[in-house]
Amino acid sequence: MSAIETVRQCMQAIEKGDYKEAEKFLTEDFTFTGAVPQPIGRSEWLDLHKSLADAIPNFMFNATGFHEENNKVIFDVHLTGTHSRELKISQLNVGPVTATNKSISLPNERVEATFENGKISQLNVERVSGGGLKGLLGQIGVVFKEPAYA
Repeated sequence: MSAIETVRQCMQAIEKGDYKEAEKFLTEDFTFTGAVPQPIGRSEWLDLHKSLADAIPNFMFNATGFHEENNKVIFDVHLTGTHSRELKISQLNVGPVTATNKSISLPNERVEATFENGKISQLNVERVSGGGLKGLLGQIGVVFKEPAYA
């Protein structure tokens, strides 16, 4: 399977709520950075998406522009969905936030997927104004203060 196909299948599994399938595409020491205040590991990333799917059942990455560069897959995401259920992200002390029924549409964010032995070892999301978890929460009326970086 190509690196691009690996990324696509992982994201499709997340969108379908099949986290066991998504986990198969990630290394054990996988890290996710950029869209969250501090880097998180594989289980935290999957748990974050479970929390988002619980609150935003129509959550979509809307990934486009896939291409490979130096053992990396570069692509864009444009997260969308509707906050139609209570949101609680316990690992970040967010919520519970009552459903607002607000549509969420984040700006395009560039993502870089790094590979190790055919699996995704890191996803790094470019920080853009109005993007990331802070942008998503802002669109539903939650002010999220990110911790200071070391």
